[in-house]
Amino acid sequence: MTIQVDDEHVSIQNQKDQLNQRLKTAKRQMDGAEQEIERLENSKRKLQRDLDEQVETNDQVLSQLNTLRSEMR
Repeated sequence: MTIQVDDEHVSIQNQKDQLNQRLKTAKRQMDGAEQEIERLENSKRKLQRDLDEQVETNDQVLSQLNTLRSEMR
């Protein structure tokens, strides 16, 4: 009976250790995914700033073009 209880205790401890290892692995994967999300969000913000600047530049050039066209008439 004592041997069976000891075996069950060892088995439960092994299962606990395996679950703890799986939990650590899942946490590492989640941390990696969060870092990738942060990197992508930073990249998106930079691209949006670049796009906004380009739109502003295009608007300025279009305004200058319209001014020149008006002067040529």
